[in-house]
Amino acid sequence: MSNAAESESPSYEELAAVHAATLDQLTRTEQEKELYRHRYEELRRKLFGRSSEQRHVIDPGQESLFEAVEPPSSVPEENYTEVPSHQRQKRRKKVFPEDLPIDEVIYEPTETHCEECGEELEEFSRDIREEIEYNPASFYRRQHVTVHCSCPKCKATVSGEVPPENHPVIPGSQVGPSFLSHVMVSKHCDYIPYYRQSQMYERSGVFFPDKTLSLYGMRVGELCQPVARYIKQVVLSLDYLQADETRLRVLDHDKEANAHTGQLWVMRSVSRENPIVVYEYHQGRGKEDAKEFLGNFSGALQTDALASYDDFAGTRLGCMTHARRKFVAAKKISEKESAHVLKLIGQLYKIEADLKKEYPKKPKEKKIIEWLKKREKIRKEKSLPVLHKIREYLHFLKTKCLLETHPLTQAVSYMLSRFEQFCVYTTDGRYEIDNNPVEQAIRPVAIGRKNWMFAGSHKGAEMTAVMMTVIQTCKLRGINPHHYLTNILPRLASQKTTSLTGLTPLDWKM
Repeated sequence: MSNAAESESPSYEELAAVHAATLDQLTRTEQEKELYRHRYEELRRKLFGRSSEQRHVIDPGQESLFEAVEPPSSVPEENYTEVPSHQRQKRRKKVFPEDLPIDEVIYEPTETHCEECGEELEEFSRDIREEIEYNPASFYRRQHVTVHCSCPKCKATVSGEVPPENHPVIPGSQVGPSFLSHVMVSKHCDYIPYYRQSQMYERSGVFFPDKTLSLYGMRVGELCQPVARYIKQVVLSLDYLQADETRLRVLDHDKEANAHTGQLWVMRSVSRENPIVVYEYHQGRGKEDAKEFLGNFSGALQTDALASYDDFAGTRLGCMTHARRKFVAAKKISEKESAHVLKLIGQLYKIEADLKKEYPKKPKEKKIIEWLKKREKIRKEKSLPVLHKIREYLHFLKTKCLLETHPLTQAVSYMLSRFEQFCVYTTDGRYEIDNNPVEQAIRPVAIGRKNWMFAGSHKGAEMTAVMMTVIQTCKLRGINPHHYLTNILPRLASQKTTSLTGLTPLDWKM
């Protein structure tokens, strides 16, 4: 009997396997408990917390998910020096533009003769105090009068000829190019919807229904469409671009909800000397939309991890900002592990910040090329070793993550699955570490979306993309969009050739 009992008792290996499985299940249970607690805190913060809340306060009784886990010996904790805070330059008093009209208010002495000797007083100096004043926007009527003359003897007639630049931009309308430019800039640069513009104009004594302003916007967008197409053609001829997309609600009466969530795709050049941005509306954000948006571009493309770009045949660059955000979110539940990754990413950005300080103040082509070569060299010497440390630590964390839905697991998987793309920026000095420039180009859409609420139709969304392309490119290049549109709209309306020379923000001169 004793021999039979001994034969039925589990072996050491079996007990060790049961023990390991129990520990694994216990760890998984602890992670699930901590994850649910984290989700509860997030929901409570969204419901009752301040919207400006940035830092998550950890319960003193709540331990970190991997508190007992130490980084491997090959990835030691490092001593980090404090980066000195940014010292803002003292603001200089802005000088008023010289071309502003001046309204003088002169205060002369009431006496014109000396009280002691009776001589006439002479001016010897003036004290001048300047201030900016504002007159509310005013309208005026411009009458185009064509004079017709005839010969009293032979009755031959001669009429004045209207130059092309004075032809109506919208035939049959009663609005001129300056007013149309103001409407477009107010909508796509100052983000004032048409109904609010209508109210503003009515206060000045001129009433335009918002539907009428919308029709004007459609017509101006159609006129500017060749310009937007040309800008996109120039952008696609470059060899390094950044791309992103953002949602735009569009009224669609064919749908039950009467609204469709479309996408504004954005593409931007990164060159400081030749900044260009392109917006294009598509109803979706799938691979076919990305393929149509990118056209025949095959250079280097920097994007987020959207699967729609997976079929892109050129060089893909990752965005370090997107990876960093995921660890910032995971830090609320796994502070120690996320903080270590964030410190390493911070070192990469410190290298980039130091390099940007050396950018030539007077950018000539030779100096810029030298700076780009130096940036590539420094990145290979300093940034690549940090990237290798990040990858090694991520592999270490991956072995400790059990839950697929855990924020830290998702952050690690996101970065490891495309880690080579995060390293590509070190191979060329022209590349950026992230796609923040194109995200800055998306910010106007986000601001406008809060004011416009939606586009009136898919056609209206397309025209919105056209006007955003033209106006935001003007802003990037330091061009006053109102002056530009006022100048080119009559020329576009009367253009009889296909040449756009001098009509795009890329080669326009006042």
